[in-house]
Amino acid sequence: MPLFTLTLLAGFLTLMPWALLLVLSVPWGNHEHDSQRLVQVALYVGVAMSLALRAMGRDAPRCLCLSPRWDRYRWVAVVTAALVLLSVSTAHRPAWALLEAVLWGGMCLQAWSLATASPRQQVWVWAAVLAGAGLFSFTTVLSTVGGMVQGIPPLVVDAIPGYSNIRHWNHVQVAAIPLMIGATWHWRALRVVRWLGWLGVVSCVALVWTTGGRAASIALLGGAVLLGLLLGRKAWSVWWRWSLCVLGGVGLGMALLHWLPRLLGVPSERLLLVRPITPSSESARLDLWSRALHMAMEHPVLGVGPMHFANHPNPIATHPHNVYAQLAAEWGLPLALGVVCGAVYAVWTMAQRLRQLPANHPALYPGMVLWWGCASVMLDGLFSGNFVMPMSQVWIATLFGLTWAWWRSIHAAAPAQAVTAPQLTPMRWVLVLWCVLGFAAFVWTLSMFMERQAAYQHAPEAWRGLVLEQAPRFWTVGWFE
Repeated sequence: MPLFTLTLLAGFLTLMPWALLLVLSVPWGNHEHDSQRLVQVALYVGVAMSLALRAMGRDAPRCLCLSPRWDRYRWVAVVTAALVLLSVSTAHRPAWALLEAVLWGGMCLQAWSLATASPRQQVWVWAAVLAGAGLFSFTTVLSTVGGMVQGIPPLVVDAIPGYSNIRHWNHVQVAAIPLMIGATWHWRALRVVRWLGWLGVVSCVALVWTTGGRAASIALLGGAVLLGLLLGRKAWSVWWRWSLCVLGGVGLGMALLHWLPRLLGVPSERLLLVRPITPSSESARLDLWSRALHMAMEHPVLGVGPMHFANHPNPIATHPHNVYAQLAAEWGLPLALGVVCGAVYAVWTMAQRLRQLPANHPALYPGMVLWWGCASVMLDGLFSGNFVMPMSQVWIATLFGLTWAWWRSIHAAAPAQAVTAPQLTPMRWVLVLWCVLGFAAFVWTLSMFMERQAAYQHAPEAWRGLVLEQAPRFWTVGWFE
């Protein structure tokens, strides 16, 4: 991973929410979701270009040979690509469908880039994780406390800088919290960094609890339970650290919600509020899932088209809040079943490998943390839009890429089959093609972004009212125009 791509990724994870505070402090027509999307597409173009450059140089075998037995999966990749192309070409609006395919492809390229990066570069990605999630959450808690001292604590919608919808921030934490716990292990030699990392984890847990992150909490707990069931005593090292973080986070959350307000005389109704569990959110999800399954039954082979759930208006949301129902409805049942079976096989195989490692193996602890993160993300996908929002997409791709890198390091001693130049040529062409598509997607995204800014300047009040009715997909207002 070249330095400029590593810088882009670290900057996105670390600086993006803070940068949005500066951007949104001036009159601006685009929502922070839209700004995140624009930078995300630019990031994926940079990742694709860096991979293409590596594929043309001396690093090509390491960059392009993704597995010691990669030839096994060649036909799987060919069939998947054919289904994707057919689904895009038969969609009602192929341009939007292709844009969704480019986003998913960008996530795959980001994971690919991290998986084939050098160990030293991966360590710096772990550092970006600590800064991007831990430092951000810690400073958010400090700003909340500072507001209480001044007697003006923030409302819930303003509690998480750069996220007008706190659910989108909670989706990020499902991937970020396990990664942060893993990052403290990678930087364990530096005591100050390690303790700052744990402080960041506790701050993340506290904010998830105070903002009522039910889906994130269930997903993290479910992933930890599965880890314990599969690995038994080996998982204790992860479990007790996670338990301490939960206790510390709940204690910090109680302080933010109750103890500090009473001490400072701040009205409690102005604080971060835990959202009550209401039947409306559950019934809305059931309605969205039934709509998605109905689409999948009507178009079982190729689906209605990528992103085309947003082409069928409903009063709730532009995505079904279930990534598996979304894949079936938009991409078709064959591709959805293939992705689900492949993901379950990968998670099960990784769990079996973790069970084979001795308890004192240096790769055991980071492997367990990564497995926990992947399982939690898959569980969160059952009832959220974590694979739709730009920040969570980048964090999930970071998690999958580092997990892939761990798997490659475990099998580094396995005999790799010889890779010849003709075998590498198709992979090079794939990267070049994606660079062209990604750059075109970025130009189109930038033009739409500027058009929205011009529309805001022409009628700011009308545009602000439209954006407040959020139904995010690619843009904040995610319905097709």
